[in-house]
Order: sequence, then structure tokens, then C-alpha cells
Amino acid sequence: MDKAFLMEEYEQTMFVEEQLATRVDSLSIADVCCEIAEESGVKFEALLEFAMAHEYIFLDTSSFETFLNDIDKNGLPTDVSIATKLIIWDLDDTLWRGTLSEDDKVFLLSLAEYIRPLCEAGVMHSICSKNDKENTRRKLQEFELWDYFVFPSINWESKGARCAQIISDMQLRSVNVLFIDDNKLNLHEVRHCCPKIQICEAELAEEKLNGLMNENANNKDKSLKRLNQYKLLEKKHIAKTNFSDNSSFLKDSQIQVTLVPVDAHLTRLQELVSRTNQLNFTKLRQSDSELETLLSKCRSIAIKVSDKYGDYGVVGLVCLQDNQAVHFLFSCRILGMKVECFLYDYFNRPAIDIVDPVAVDLLNEQAQSWISISENLE
Repeated sequence: MDKAFLMEEYEQTMFVEEQLATRVDSLSIADVCCEIAEESGVKFEALLEFAMAHEYIFLDTSSFETFLNDIDKNGLPTDVSIATKLIIWDLDDTLWRGTLSEDDKVFLLSLAEYIRPLCEAGVMHSICSKNDKENTRRKLQEFELWDYFVFPSINWESKGARCAQIISDMQLRSVNVLFIDDNKLNLHEVRHCCPKIQICEAELAEEKLNGLMNENANNKDKSLKRLNQYKLLEKKHIAKTNFSDNSSFLKDSQIQVTLVPVDAHLTRLQELVSRTNQLNFTKLRQSDSELETLLSKCRSIAIKVSDKYGDYGVVGLVCLQDNQAVHFLFSCRILGMKVECFLYDYFNRPAIDIVDPVAVDLLNEQAQSWISISENLE
């Protein structure tokens, strides 16, 4: 466990005593853990497990430091870690031995063995390399690895801004991204541009990647559904460059929303409730049994979305009780498509207690008329 890094992340959060004191009486341990997870990237489940066991409430930096020290002292599980959703790779002397621009006869290093298994565990891969793009693509195709990468950035420009752009294009937060490079200057340049990003020297990366494999051992995605969703996002990103503005692009995208019953999608909805952040407007975290009970009592609808570029599957949940939105949440897969604003109007703008931070001003954003909707609720 990298305690120093966790402390650094925690100290940047809103959970300092003076900011929390005015509302702490209304917050449960779970609420506080949820907020810390939102702001710092520390896993909510691990925070909650330890906090409940030791009756912690993290009101300030010192109590959080005590919490981490007790984890070390008592030999508790050390899976309080930053949830990594994306690895950005350097190539020369990191993924392979040698410098491709000087000698085409490079060979893969052991780190390359983690590419597919981590993809199957839901951790995505991108590239930030100083190289010629076509030569690099051909070499990675030769190694049968090219198709496992999304949003590659391969040119001769400095890496800091490029990594920041990759993270933005993939609609992720830097705290959930790991950058691996053999060059310390590159690592610190990227950290300067993306202050919360995780960084790791190539020669030390194997231990980190083994840890990621263990953390994601229960994630089984042999068909690479998540990778395909990011490939779809990448395809859209490229297509968007042909339009003068975002509205024109969205109007041309033929966005289709379908309302479907929740019963056939409980596993996916449970995942959305526990994992979504940027478009989760109520942030009500529930156990699987609590969610099933709530869905049976409320007007509950699962949301599917597709457009001309592909099918995003089940990406949202609307749960209404007496015209109050109990759950109103969407995957970041559809961030920027305006679906959440469209549906808020479609459901007659129900009362909603929005829990920040969220990526969209739901109450004031104008709904879009070009989105089509159908119901398949039987």
C-alpha cells in the first residue's frame, strides 16, 4: 500500500475538518467513505469495510492517517488502493527493448504479457510514445498487440499534455490512470500536467501490474466488451473532427434511447449503482439486496442507448418514488450525448437532491430535441 500517495490524494480532497464540520451530523460512515472515494480514487468498498470494523469517521487528515497506520499495524487487507481503469504505456525500453526509430529489431519485454489479461479484467490500455505512428502501428500489429490499445498518442511532442488529452478523450479522471515509462523526466512531466495521475517506472511496474491482476481477479470479460465500448468511443471521437461544432455532430449521430425493464439487467444495474460517479446525480450506494428491494417498490426503468456508431447497452437507471428521483444515473460511456438532460425532461423533471460533484448541470442544461426514444417495458 502506497500510504504516502494516499495521503497526498486525501489532502487534496474536500474532507478537511473546517469544510465538513457543518454537515457531519447528517453523514453516516458510508456517506463519508463514499465522498472520500469520489474525491480521492480510494476504493469505496475497502474504505467502508475498514471503517465499519473500526468505527472510523474521517473528519480530517489526522484521522485518515490514523486509519492508514492501523491498516499497516493490524495486518488488515491492503486493498485500499487507487482504482486503476487505464494504463498509458511508453513503448521504447518499457513495453519492448530497444528504440524503434533507431532499429526495427525491438523485442517485447515481460510487461507485454499483462496487456491482454488486464484487458480481460476490465483495465484498458493506451499509448503515449515518441515515435513514428505508422511504424509503431506495424510493429504492434506484428506483435499482435495493436488491437488492445485505444486512443494511442504516437508522435514527437512532449508527453504531459498528450496524456492529459488521452484522459479527457476517454472521459476518465487522472486519479484512475497509471502511466508507465522508463524515463523519470517523462514521469514527472506527466505528473505535473496531471497532478493526480499514478506514475510508475518501467523497471518497477511488474509488481504494480501483478497487484492490478489480483485486484481485478473477479472481473471476467473474455469477450472484451469494455474494450469494444472504448473502441466505439474512439470511433466517435475521430468522426467528431469532421463537424464544426458538437451540436451538429450529435444531431447527425442518430441517438436512440430505449426504456426497458430492470429485471433482466440487475447485475449491470448493481454495477452502475456502485461504480458511476460523473453522471450519478443522487449517489445512493446500496447493497445488491437493498437495490432489488427498492427497484421492486418504485417506478424503475433501465436505460439503453445506441447511435449510428454502435450500441452502448444498458447505461442508465431511473428510479422514481412519488415524483422523487431516488436513482438517476448514467455511465460515463454516454457522457456528452445529452441523454441525461433529455430524460430528465422526458420524466417531467422530477424532484431530485443532487449530490455533487457531477459533470452536468442537470437542472439548467437545455434538453435536446434530436434524441429519439422508444419504450419496451413489457
